[in-house]
Amino acid sequence: MDRTDKELIELSAKAAGLSGEWELDEAYVQEKWRYMLPYHKHGLMASIEWNPLREDGDALRLAVQLGVFDGGKEFHRYRIVECLTGIGLEAATRRAIVRVAADIGSTMQDIRQPSLSTEAQNEQKGSEATNE
Repeated sequence: MDRTDKELIELSAKAAGLSGEWELDEAYVQEKWRYMLPYHKHGLMASIEWNPLREDGDALRLAVQLGVFDGGKEFHRYRIVECLTGIGLEAATRRAIVRVAADIGSTMQDIRQPSLSTEAQNEQKGSEATNE
């Protein structure tokens, strides 16, 4: 399945445990994905841009955190495919990292909207019925 860059970034962020949102950068008329990071001075939060498709550091930290280089053939397969598109070795490597991370993120349950199992839903309905 071919995913858009936006989907790749969102799923990779999910795999890395980052929650954020897209902001429109009016100067460049493009969206940027940003996440909130605790800023230790005065208990404030800072908004940080994160784009492992463009930034080597973001891609490397993502790869190390998720163990992208530890076994598995997905990274190497994706890297070969991306190199064949002619985007260059560095961009192909970043894109391969993000594609593996997106695969990991796509298998994770959405933390913000947990789904209850059928059994748990039935238990919840049963307790609601007894309370009425």
